[in-house]
Amino acid sequence: MANLLPIDSQIDKGLRHPARRRLVLDPSPALYDQAFNRAGEVLTACWLRLEGERSAAAGHIARLLDLPAGRRGLLVRNSERLRTWGVLERLVGAARQALAAEPADPAGAEDLAALALELAETIDPEVYPRAHRMDLEARAWGCTARARQLRGNLAGADAALDTSYRCLLEGSRDGWERAVWLELKADLRREQGRWHEAEASLRRATAIFREIGDDRRAARCLTDLGDVHRRLGRPKSAAGYIGQAVALLRGGEPDLLAKALSEQLTSLSAAGRWFEAGRAFAELSSLARRHPRLKVPLAELRHLTSPLPRALVE
Repeated sequence: MANLLPIDSQIDKGLRHPARRRLVLDPSPALYDQAFNRAGEVLTACWLRLEGERSAAAGHIARLLDLPAGRRGLLVRNSERLRTWGVLERLVGAARQALAAEPADPAGAEDLAALALELAETIDPEVYPRAHRMDLEARAWGCTARARQLRGNLAGADAALDTSYRCLLEGSRDGWERAVWLELKADLRREQGRWHEAEASLRRATAIFREIGDDRRAARCLTDLGDVHRRLGRPKSAAGYIGQAVALLRGGEPDLLAKALSEQLTSLSAAGRWFEAGRAFAELSSLARRHPRLKVPLAELRHLTSPLPRALVE
């Protein structure tokens, strides 16, 4: 009957016995060493298995994508080799890449996300923790939401975003995952013209990204916040947000900095802050000279540095 007691009761009962109390409270250092060594061995084995799966996943994904679209689901359902974390991770990553491509491929991204969700149902919960699997399902549903948004299906995007959120609630509660979901939500709300909801989501996402040290994503959110405030008729606060984004991006990726500087120039001009707009234009011009591939439309932006009519400035 002792094993049927609640855990706390068993602990209390054990600690009341002097011999047991010494065993619980004063274990030998050797026992600690054995426990830590064993834990290290288990973690190392798990990491090596995961890295092996990730290495093999590239080949599995390539063979999967070589098949006609109608046969891919059949292979996912029946192939033991595909039922790994590495393949699931790669499928979700491929869906994201399809959305980030120029031009984006929303139809392909939605197909890849659907395959990932189908594969997730076959993943062994005894081997792969359910919470982390739900994180990947949340990402896949997020890709589905974005793909539907790009195809103009805003109602379908909303439904997928809701499903993604429910998956997050069952996931690891990782802050980065939550912030990425908030970014997706904000982007959809902007598309729907629901500016105040977009603003709230972007504020929360920015705070999380800053807290975990992801300045690149934080800067992107700040730039989007600036755009939202500009559309809400708040040019001063818009310029302030985009100025924060520019400060985070200096020394980083030139294309992101160029976009932020262009947004900053537009916001400063709308706020009538001409001197600062001139400085932003000078920084953007210097960046464009150092990186010609950016193809910054300087001639079209020059008029934003002066209150004079555009024809006179140009």
